[in-house]
This record gives sequence, C-alpha cells and structure tokens, in this order.
Amino acid sequence: MIKLWLKQWNGMRLLRLGIGIAAIVQGSSSPAPLLWVIGAVLVVQAVMNIGCMGGACAVPQSKQQTKQVNKHEESL
Repeated sequence: MIKLWLKQWNGMRLLRLGIGIAAIVQGSSSPAPLLWVIGAVLVVQAVMNIGCMGGACAVPQSKQQTKQVNKHEESL
C-alpha cells in the first residue's frame, strides 16, 4: 500500500511538499503565523494530492487560439 502511494508522487507534488516544510520551519523560527498556514496548506496539498480542483488553475483559450489549433490538426 505504501509503495503504491509513493509511486504516484511527481515533481510538482514533491515541490509543494518541500516548500511547505520549508515554510513551516521558517515560520517556527519567526513569529509569522501566516507562514505556518501557507506551509500547512502546501503540505496538505502534497500529501492528499489536491490542487487546482476541477482545472480551476487552467488558463482558458481564446476562440482564435482554438481555431489555430484546429487548423494545425487538420493539416497533419
């Protein structure tokens, strides 16, 4: 079970975990509760593999870009 869980980790997940842990460590050495909160959110995102729920972080394409992509796909 643990091997399966660790096998699904990618670079972005490890980056979130590292930044989260670093923020918590920095927050513990200074009286900055906001840093603790940010670190905790990043660690929870990494451990539970959540982030950008439902593609909310995706940038919408304009109609002109989608037309160009469709033309390019048709030429292939």
